[in-house]
Amino acid sequence: MSVTVSDILKLPSMRDARVAGGERGLGRIVDSVSVLEYAQPSLTLTELFDNIEFMGNELVITAFATIKDDVEAQCANIRRLAEVGEVGLVLYYVGIFLPRVDPRLIRLADELGFVLIVMPEGRKDLRYSELICEAMEAIFEDQRHTESFVAEILERAAGLPDYQRNINTVLRMVSDRIHASLILTDEDGRILNEAAWPRSLSGELAGLLPKGFPWPETEVRLGDDLFLCHFTVNTEENPLHLLVLHSADRLSQGMLRQAAEVVRLALNLWSRKHAEVAWRELVRAILQDEPDKMRRLARIFHIDVKSLHAMWILSGSPAPAEWGKDRLLPELTRFLSAYSASVLMERYEDSFVIFTGNPDSFAEEEAMCAGIWNCLEVHGLYGVSMTFCRNLDTTVDVREAFLEHLNYREDAGKIFPRRREIRLEELRFAHRCRETVCAGEKALEEAMKILRPLSRAREGKELVKTLQAFLLDAGSGTKRTAELLFVHVNTIKYRIQRCSELLGFRIGQEPETMSLYFAAALQRLLE
Repeated sequence: MSVTVSDILKLPSMRDARVAGGERGLGRIVDSVSVLEYAQPSLTLTELFDNIEFMGNELVITAFATIKDDVEAQCANIRRLAEVGEVGLVLYYVGIFLPRVDPRLIRLADELGFVLIVMPEGRKDLRYSELICEAMEAIFEDQRHTESFVAEILERAAGLPDYQRNINTVLRMVSDRIHASLILTDEDGRILNEAAWPRSLSGELAGLLPKGFPWPETEVRLGDDLFLCHFTVNTEENPLHLLVLHSADRLSQGMLRQAAEVVRLALNLWSRKHAEVAWRELVRAILQDEPDKMRRLARIFHIDVKSLHAMWILSGSPAPAEWGKDRLLPELTRFLSAYSASVLMERYEDSFVIFTGNPDSFAEEEAMCAGIWNCLEVHGLYGVSMTFCRNLDTTVDVREAFLEHLNYREDAGKIFPRRREIRLEELRFAHRCRETVCAGEKALEEAMKILRPLSRAREGKELVKTLQAFLLDAGSGTKRTAELLFVHVNTIKYRIQRCSELLGFRIGQEPETMSLYFAAALQRLLE
C-alpha cells in the first residue's frame, strides 16, 4: 500500500481544502512534500530549477506570493512541476496573497492531470508545517508497515516522463526509501551512477570506498556507524556492481536484497548496455557541446573534465564496434594513466575517442601516440587512422575539432599520405584547401599559378613530385626526401635548386614558400 493524493486530502490539516483541478491525478502516490516559491521564469530561475533534484511524486506547497498577479508565470511553474513528475500543488493564502485562482490554472491542471488543491480561502492562520508533518508521518508509517518496496518503486518509475525513467532516478528513489547511499559500477569498478544519502555527500562517496577491487561480497565495516554491502547485479548484458553504504541499525538484509533487485530490474527494463551507454553519454555531451550535461555526468563518474585538453580520434577498418573493447580499453587506460591524471575513452558513432591531458613535451606526445599504436597492433588493428588534437580548452573547441575531423580527415590524408597521425592544424589546412577547390576555377588557378614555371619545364612532373615530398612529407629535409623517393640525397639537392631557379626565389624563403606549400597541397588534393 502507498499514500496517494486522495489519502493526503483526508488528513486533519486538509480540512475544508478543495480540489480545483486535475482530479484524474488523485490516485497518484505521494512520497514527500516540498515548499517551492518561484518568481517570473528567467535564465537564473531556469538554472536554479535545472539544478534542483526533483524526484517526482512530490506534493508541492506554494502561495505564489511573488507572482500573485502574473497568471502566465503561475501556469509556467505548474507546467514545469508536472514535467518533472510532481503530483500536485497545494495553494495556500488564496484571497490574501493570490487574489483568486484563475480559470487558466484549472484548465491547465485538468489537461496535465496535475492535482490543484486550494486551501480554505482568506485564512491567515494556516501553516505549511501542519500539512508537512501530517503528510510525512503518514508516508513514514506506510513505509514502516510495507515490507516489500520493489513493485512500488518500479511502478512509480514507470509513471514518470520518459527522460526521467532511468537508472539514475531509480537509484535516488531507492536511496530515499532506505536512507542509504548507492553506487553502481562497471565490471572494472568504475563508478557509473551514484545516489548519496544525505545528498550533501554527493561527489564524496568514492572517497569512502575501501582500496582495491573487486570488493568482498560480505558486509564490511568502514567506520563507527558506516557499513558497505556489495551485490553483483546480473543484467542481460554485463554484470555490474551495486554498493550500498548504510548504518547497520537501519537496514535489514531483506531490505538490502530488495534494493539490489530493484536496481537489477530497472537496468533490464530501461538501461540496456548501461555501463557502455553511460560512459558514451559523457563523451557525447563533450563532443556535442553540452557543458551542463557534461558537468553532471563528470561528477557521477569522478572525471576531472577541466584537465582533458587533448583528444585522439581513432577510426577505420574494422569499425570500433568490432574492436573487442573489453580487452583493449583496460590496456589503453593503464598505459595513458601514466601520462594523464584523467583518461576518458569511449566509442562515438563510427570512431573511438580518447581524452587526456595535454602532453608535457613533444617527446611525451610521441610516446603516447606510439603506445596507442602499439596497443592497437597487439590486438590486430592495423587499418586504423589517428587524428590528434591538443589545447582544447572548452567543449566548443572539442566539437569544432571533431567536426574538422569528420569533414576533412580524408582530404588531410590525401595531402599528407605519409603522416601516421593527422593533427588539428593539418585538418584546418585541409579545410582551407578544400574551400579553395570548391571556390571555383578562378580561385583555384590563382592559388596554383606559382607552380606554372615548374610545369612548363621538361622535367616538370618530377620536380613537382620532389617538391611535394620535400615540403609536405619531409619537413624540408633533403635526407628524408631522398629516403622517401629512393634517390641519392645529391639528386634531391639538385632538384630543389632547380625548382628555386625556375620559380625565381629560394625555397624556404618567406612568404613565397607559404604560397608554394599551399599550391603543392592543392595539387595533391586534385590528384
